[in-house]
Amino acid sequence: MRPLADALEDRLEGPRQIALVASTLGVCALLLAVTGLGGIVAYTVSQRTKEIGIRLAPGARPAYVVTAIVRQFRVPIVGAIAGCVLAAATRAILSRELFGVSPIDPLAHGGALLLFALVSALAGAPSVRRALRVDPITTLRHE
Repeated sequence: MRPLADALEDRLEGPRQIALVASTLGVCALLLAVTGLGGIVAYTVSQRTKEIGIRLAPGARPAYVVTAIVRQFRVPIVGAIAGCVLAAATRAILSRELFGVSPIDPLAHGGALLLFALVSALAGAPSVRRALRVDPITTLRHE
């Protein structure tokens, strides 16, 4: 004989460990995505520094610089949308593993896309800031 709370605790131990491992892997994947996106954007900005400086010299608005860098995120955004579509397509497999969430839950998919967009923006922010500080005169002297 033992209390029901203890029996329930023992019964939920396995799913809790699986959830902890899955959450840890998800956080690691998110950190890897941030590192990769940040590196790609930083590399692109470093390759386009001359172009940005030349465009800023005659008086281009900083919004142009931000728009040019944000265009680099088209491919990851398409990949995130494709991931949501594939997750919805595998709903038969996922339905056995999800507790209390529908496999095609728009709130969950929307939240994942919003999180990915936020992480992408945060990963690219230092490169955008660095691109906005490009000195056009120095860039023109090196040309």
